Amino acid sequence: MLYTSICTRTRPIRDAAEDLEYIHGLSKAQPGGSILGEIFQENRTQDGILPSLPLEGVKVTIEGQGKSVTVATNSEGKFRASSMPEGSYKVRVSPPEGLSAGKNESEIKVADRGCASVFFILSVNGRGSGKVLDATGKPLSNSYVRLFSADKDKQYSGFSNSAQTDDQGYYEIGLIPPGHYKLSVNYDAPRVESLKTFPMFYYPGVLTADQAGVVVVGESAKVENLDFHLVLPGERTIEGLVMWPDGKPASNVELTAYLQDGRIQAPIKLDEQGRFSLKSYEGSGILLVAQIEIEKDKWMRSEIKIAEKGDFTGLKLILSLRTR
Repeated sequence: MLYTSICTRTRPIRDAAEDLEYIHGLSKAQPGGSILGEIFQENRTQDGILPSLPLEGVKVTIEGQGKSVTVATNSEGKFRASSMPEGSYKVRVSPPEGLSAGKNESEIKVADRGCASVFFILSVNGRGSGKVLDATGKPLSNSYVRLFSADKDKQYSGFSNSAQTDDQGYYEIGLIPPGHYKLSVNYDAPRVESLKTFPMFYYPGVLTADQAGVVVVGESAKVENLDFHLVLPGERTIEGLVMWPDGKPASNVELTAYLQDGRIQAPIKLDEQGRFSLKSYEGSGILLVAQIEIEKDKWMRSEIKIAEKGDFTGLKLILSLRTR
């Protein structure tokens, strides 16, 4: 059976000298197959991802069918092992110091007089780690810590720019290119009454990115003890009423609170008089949206944006007709 895909070595004839040499030699080939591979370094910076670079001299171990073979990549990042008996093999790369592989082992099958290929990408292994703690030193598990560029004109968007804390509040972010960074943490506090959530915090425990400390990561460096100490903000009350245009209470509509630019959503309960009451923390702005579909593609809707600080009572959301 012959097959191909976007990930195979399909190429124009003019660029296929190596492939044609292999095909023409099949009739005279000795028993056994070949394992070919390539190893590249992912070239990531704070600005994004640049073309990958071939890595020379990287050690590769191939084990299977009672054999163990060690080869190294050439100047083009390629390696090859020949005369391998038919069967399954494990191909393992040993990253040079300062580099890391998201996956450093691959299992492949080799057919007699056939070949199998494998591909590895290594990355600079800068790391940042620490804990997320509350004001009493209690660890906050299931918090999401995010790494971003300290330069306002850049937005680092690598593959491993965030991590979740474990039961001890510990996190580690890996594969970080050299640069200057800041850290944020998103933590959902226990919900009390209707809605309570922490605002976004920044390292080491401030409420704005401008106040955040700058973390410097060197080439394959590990920066430890980047601990967050989160002080619970003050509590506030938000109360109001949802009404129809004629002033009657609207108790059967959907009322939703959106926090942290919509990343957190929570339904808010209305009583029979269309009244609502919820608790929130200072520093967390809220968008309240009330809506109901009265017929296909016709909605009655009202919304109000609540500032990040202070109590708000006596709010009125008056529904009006919207179409989609």
